This record gives sequence, structure tokens and C-alpha cells, in this order.
Amino acid sequence: MKFFYTFIFLLTVFIPLSAKEAFGFGRDVPWQKAAPKGKFSVSKDNILALDGKTAGMDIDTKLLQNPEKGITLMAVLKVAKFPYLTSEDKYHDAIFCRRHQLIMGIDFDRFYVNFHNGQKWFAPLLVNVKLNDNQFHSFAMTAERIRVESQGDDHLAVRMYFDGKLVLERNIPNVKVADSTGELNIGYSSSFGKVWNLGGEIIDVRGYNKVLSVNDIEDYTAKFKEIKNQPQRSLRLSDSDRKLLDSLPQKGSAQLLGAVSAVRNLAYKTTKFNWQKTPLSFSPVVGIAVFGRNDRDGFLAAKDVCTNGSKRCRQLHPGIFADRTEVVIADSK
Repeated sequence: MKFFYTFIFLLTVFIPLSAKEAFGFGRDVPWQKAAPKGKFSVSKDNILALDGKTAGMDIDTKLLQNPEKGITLMAVLKVAKFPYLTSEDKYHDAIFCRRHQLIMGIDFDRFYVNFHNGQKWFAPLLVNVKLNDNQFHSFAMTAERIRVESQGDDHLAVRMYFDGKLVLERNIPNVKVADSTGELNIGYSSSFGKVWNLGGEIIDVRGYNKVLSVNDIEDYTAKFKEIKNQPQRSLRLSDSDRKLLDSLPQKGSAQLLGAVSAVRNLAYKTTKFNWQKTPLSFSPVVGIAVFGRNDRDGFLAAKDVCTNGSKRCRQLHPGIFADRTEVVIADSK
């Protein structure tokens, strides 16, 4: 079967919210401004050490809006499993927490994020990451509710980053994140559980009332020489590539968003990629063709094709194309 592709670039451009940084402590602002409590210390380099048992900070909940409106939370830290901590204390660490709304932290050496709808925690997202290396790492999470009533689309778009790299992208359908009057906890949880105190050292924490791009989060990671697991600049996407990725649709049908998610996932996780040689296009009838790549003559024959409404399209999820090197989204005939 032959496939003919009509390449029509979509002029939908994603414009980030104008909101500025909601809060930030550590690298630029002394930790004393955050009023730490419990057993903690601050080094000459302005690194905050928490005991994993009593220490933490609270920030006015009004500074950070509801995740549905678009937020980014980031931190650079090193986890320490102090010998005096119980086994439960050692494996549960809250980086950020707000009562009956959200938590971002570490659960049994996994990067953990969850949200609350007013009655229960509904979205446990877990990613295995390397933590037991006595090194500093960056953690970041973005969330935003996407709704297109005319198409019946309503989902919470969540992304998780570790050391500047996208490690999970999930669209959670038909959910609502509860408002909360509780303070935003940093380094501990006042409500999620008594053992969720973070033990270790924190260099920096940041919060934004907008969704930052992967480029912003990579650049944030690159600012900290203490993070040894830095993405290699030669393997990072170019500025023009990032502009193209940022221009991809944020709203649309489940098939379209699934295809966009696959493209982003592939771009962010592939070490060798050049979007300038790979035209991307979107049209009303969306199909996705995944190609292998041959170093000698470029594209090989299509290995997978997903047309609008097919079972495979509906089952698209981040990671499904992580072992491929070229993706074209187009009208298939």
C-alpha cells in the first residue's frame, strides 16, 4: 500500500501566559525569606539542609494558582537517607505539597506527583529515577487543564522532568483539581502523611503560574553546576526546533493530541534528531506515519501508520514511538 502525504503546516502558535514567577528561593533569594522551621541549617553557599523529620517551609497559598490554570514547580536537591530515620521516613519525601490539592515528591526512589479532586487523590504518577548516587538533581512538574467543549475534550495535561529531561507526559481525562486554602508546603507535607519530610539538601525551588517549556526547564537545570547529569548541549534540540515544537496544537481531538504527544516525546528523548529535515504537518484528517531511518539514504519504508479514528490512534501514548527516529503527521490517503 502506498501512502501519499499532504504537508500543510498548521499556524496554531502556543503563546505562554504572561504571569511571572510566583516564588523562588535559594539561588537568588536567601532561604531565610522562606522562614524555614524545624531542624535545618543554611551553608555559606546558601544551600538549605533539612533533617528529614521536622524541617520544612510554608508559602502563602495565594502565590500559586490552581494547577488547572497552568503551573510549573521546580527544585534542585539531593536526598539523604539519614541513619536515624525510620524506613518509612527514608522513602517518602515531599518536595511540594498543598492540602487536598497536589503533591510532588519522592516515593520509594520514584519521582511522584498526584492531585486531589476534593474527595480523593486521583492521579498517582510515578517515574523510576536514579537518586541513590549522593548527587544533586533537578525535579520539575507542569500541569494545565485543556478543554475544547465543541469536541468533548477535557483533560489535565501533566509533564514531569528529571535533570532537565522529560520523563513522563500524561493527559488525564475528565478530572477536576480542587481549590485549596492550605499553605503550600516545601520540603514536607502538613497533611499527606507524617513521614513525608524531605531529608537532604536543597539548592533552589521555583514556582510559576504558567507552563514552562522543556527549553526553559533544561536551561534551569543547566544553571546549576552541582547537577552532574547535565544534558549534553550537542544533543539538545536547536532553538528553531523548539519553536516548531511549541507551535504544535495544544487543543483538538484525542487523535490529534495523541499524535502531538508522540512527536514531543520522541523529540525530547531522541539524542539525534533534526526537525529541519523532517517536515511536520497537521490537517483535518490526521494520520501518523512512523519511519525508521537509514544513515545512508534517509527514510526507509513506513513501519506503522495510524489513521484518524483507528484503534491504534486511540491507544497512542507517550513512549510508544521512543525507539524510532522520524515521525510525520499528515493527511493519509
